[in-house]
Amino acid sequence: MIRFIFRLLSQLAFAAFVVSCSSESPFKVAGEVSNLSSSSHDPGKNSSDNPDQSGNSNEIGVGENDGSTQLPAIGGPIPELELWKTRMLDGKKYCVESQIRGAIGSSGVSNEGNVWFYDGARVYFQIAEYTGDNSWLECARWAAEAYRDWVLSTTNGVTYPVGRLSGWRIFPHGMYTNWQLRGDASSKEAIKRMALYSAFAPLTVGDKCQYVREIAYIIQAYIAYEKAGFGRHPNLEKAVGFALGHLDTVLDKQTCSWWAPYMLGLNFAALIEYIELTNSTSAIAALEKATDQLWKAAWIEKDLSFFYDVKSKSAGEPDLNLLIAPAYAWLWKHTGNAVYLERGDKIFAGGVKGAEFWSGKQFSQNYRWSFDYVKWRSN
Repeated sequence: MIRFIFRLLSQLAFAAFVVSCSSESPFKVAGEVSNLSSSSHDPGKNSSDNPDQSGNSNEIGVGENDGSTQLPAIGGPIPELELWKTRMLDGKKYCVESQIRGAIGSSGVSNEGNVWFYDGARVYFQIAEYTGDNSWLECARWAAEAYRDWVLSTTNGVTYPVGRLSGWRIFPHGMYTNWQLRGDASSKEAIKRMALYSAFAPLTVGDKCQYVREIAYIIQAYIAYEKAGFGRHPNLEKAVGFALGHLDTVLDKQTCSWWAPYMLGLNFAALIEYIELTNSTSAIAALEKATDQLWKAAWIEKDLSFFYDVKSKSAGEPDLNLLIAPAYAWLWKHTGNAVYLERGDKIFAGGVKGAEFWSGKQFSQNYRWSFDYVKWRSN
């Protein structure tokens, strides 16, 4: 509870900071049914001034497991997969239509702790496909319609960026699947408006490192826009350049005073979607380098997790592991480097065992991308 309160206060302070700064005015849908298959603080110390908290030397490498999780031989079973499947079913408790529609909709946003946040529609569509249980599709529909209605009402009648369509609330994947699976033209329109009229759509904020998350999300919106048939967004390459620059600023030059591993996980997800769209070899090289540097800088072996942010490096935060783990599985699949497999399995297992689902938001953040971990790790 103390950790939760600390994180909540930290997030509230950061949200206030982002709002003050925001006055300047992949894409592969994971788990599509039937083959539809949250950021900065003040300048401060260089992060190299802080010792590595993993208990390992500063050489990039894989630490020793503390024994609480038995890791498989290379290429063996996915650790904690059965627990991941079991905990997936916890999503039913957040599948309450009145709560979802009361949290977000045409009247605005009232609750970011609800399952819609981190794209509950995407999560529920993936669960439906993975389990073969179509009852989850109703959960997905409620989340998709509520989110869609918020996007459309917020941008109704405008042809310019709307700050109220906030950069940290951009979730195109569920909209894409809802359009593809259910033929919902309004969801396709919501994708278009996110890419054109959301707060960060014009990219006027530059490449400031406090916007790692927002740039990752707008990249995904641009890619969804293209996949929905609207053509290549003129800002896509520029946004990817910003995302690559964030990796350089945060991990290589270490000149960003505040950063969080999970936001880099969002960056990794966006870059992977871009790579799969364009086959960019330079982005692959950057992703390899960044995942190695993140492991060195932020992994805490005793907790089988990364720290929450650079200001709180003494303990791991497993709630957020599954926003990061799939990048390592993707790299293992595409490079054959067993280091990524071993690291990825540790991240995945630590996240599955240690995550706390104290709200629908936490549930969605754990399952929005982890289906791809299972897919890439299994193939």
